[in-house]
Amino acid sequence: MTLGVSSELPPWLADMLANPPTAGNGVHEWLFQVSRQLHAHMGTVEIEKLLEARLANCGRHVSKREIRDAVKNSARCAWEPTGQTEGVTLDSQSRPNKPDPAEIDRIVRTGIGLYDLWEQSPIRFGDADGPPQTEHVIDQLFPGNPRLCVGKSSAEFAPRRREVWRGHLSKYQFIVPC
Repeated sequence: MTLGVSSELPPWLADMLANPPTAGNGVHEWLFQVSRQLHAHMGTVEIEKLLEARLANCGRHVSKREIRDAVKNSARCAWEPTGQTEGVTLDSQSRPNKPDPAEIDRIVRTGIGLYDLWEQSPIRFGDADGPPQTEHVIDQLFPGNPRLCVGKSSAEFAPRRREVWRGHLSKYQFIVPC
C-alpha cells in the first residue's frame, strides 16, 4: 500500500485519514481512534507509516514513539469485522414473521404498562430536582473500572477509565463503553 488513502478503506475512514486534526485539536485522540480502525485493514508498520505521513503538517511534532504507542494501545480494542452481509438473502424459514395486529393489540391491552414497570423497578429515581442518578446507573451497567467513551457531543468526546469519570458523568449526554 502506498501512503495515499486506499480505495479499499471504507469512505468514512478514508475521510478521517484525509482530514487529520491540527495541533491543539485532538491529534493524540485522533491517532488512537484511526489506529483502532486501521488494524482491520493493514499491518502495524503500514499503519505507523501512514499516520506519520498524515500528521507531518499538523502543526506540532508527532514523535514516532507517540504513533507507535497509539498503534500498539489501540490493537487491544481494535475494530474487527463481523462478516459480510451484503448480498445475503434470507430463506423463507429464517424470515421474521409478519406483524400480527390482533396479537399486538392483545399485548398492548393486557400486558404490563408503564406504571407497572415503574412499580417493579428495584431502583427508584428521584424527581428532576434531586441528585442525578447517573453514577449509580453507570456502575450497574458497567461494573469495575472499564474504559468509557464520554462526550458532550458526538464530535467532542474522550475515552477514560470509569474511575476517572466518577462524579462527572451527569454533565455528559454520551456515555458508551470502549
